[in-house]
Amino acid sequence: MSENRISMRITFVCSILFLFMLIPLVGCIQNTTATTTTSHQKTEMGKPPETTYYVDENADGLFEKIVPVEEPVPFQGKEEFRTSLHSLFKYPPSAREKGIAGFVVLEILIDEFGFVKEVNVKKSLTSECDEVVKNAFIKATQNGYATLKWNSNFVKYKMDYPFGYYLQ
Repeated sequence: MSENRISMRITFVCSILFLFMLIPLVGCIQNTTATTTTSHQKTEMGKPPETTYYVDENADGLFEKIVPVEEPVPFQGKEEFRTSLHSLFKYPPSAREKGIAGFVVLEILIDEFGFVKEVNVKKSLTSECDEVVKNAFIKATQNGYATLKWNSNFVKYKMDYPFGYYLQ
């Protein structure tokens, strides 16, 4: 074989080996990027998730997503509720120190009479952050929530309520 052909084959083999070495590295870079963009430690927050409503129209425990004509509000009113919720909320010091920011989404079950029956975490940030906002929400809504009328009936409903942890 000529030296030129041998040189071309060596270059080809080296190129293939280089690609095989590069593929796992690219995979690591992609995974790191995905982890970083979905991490709760991301400090640049986008638009908060929307509050979403679901009704149990037939009282059968099956909830379907709706867009209410009027959004239900706590009995004390929207502004007083926000003031109360934020006064009860304390950013966990360990979360602040670690730079944790993001959203907790609470799933709240409200009966047809406006009583808050359940508050669960639907989207978690950290267990500590979840508990703080869950307890603050329960205390802030102890007087209840407005009832929801759907198709001329007062119905049990769920709402996904987002709460943001912002670093300042």
